[in-house]
Amino acid sequence: MNKIRLFQVSTVAAAIIAFQVFALSAYSFSAEKIYKVDSGKSNFVVKVGTAGLLSGFGHNHTIKISNFSGEAKVNPDALDQSSITLNVETASLRVIDTDITDADRKEVQSTMLEKVLETGKFSAATFKSTKVVGVQKNGNEAKLTLEGELNLHGVQHHISIPMTISINGEELRARGEIGLKQTDYKIEPVTAGLGAVKVKDEVRLTFDIVAR
Repeated sequence: MNKIRLFQVSTVAAAIIAFQVFALSAYSFSAEKIYKVDSGKSNFVVKVGTAGLLSGFGHNHTIKISNFSGEAKVNPDALDQSSITLNVETASLRVIDTDITDADRKEVQSTMLEKVLETGKFSAATFKSTKVVGVQKNGNEAKLTLEGELNLHGVQHHISIPMTISINGEELRARGEIGLKQTDYKIEPVTAGLGAVKVKDEVRLTFDIVAR
């Protein structure tokens, strides 16, 4: 009789444990949400500065990244398990300076696409995250660092992107800034006046990405 009762208790306990494991697995799965990047609602720009002996006569440039797509897989209860992929159409970069003439803007645009980015050869730049570190949550916001692989101009490098993310209902927002050296990706900074004016090697990318 005792053996029968022991068997019954063991069976019930095993069933309860199995149910709990299943419930936890189902919860973790259902908690993850996929957000699609909305480039129309986002702001993604590149800041390019000048250097050299006559840098004061050069122009700093602001470049808007217009067309990009991607998705983020996010579990609000386990942000360190999140991931993101991003694809940028390099030909969509647009010079938006307001302090130069239309002719100069057109020339800068042409040089950027044809000689610097070589969009005919390299039509896309891609980023794929590999891990999330340094998560600091505060309500519906969190500061974290996204690590991953950036493929730009045919060259791939591991980079770290510090950012602040927020989740409000069905909207995910990621804001931050990162510096990239052009020469790391075999991009030669533009020079003029025999090098007296040249574009700085490091450019700054600032972003406010919205995904839904």
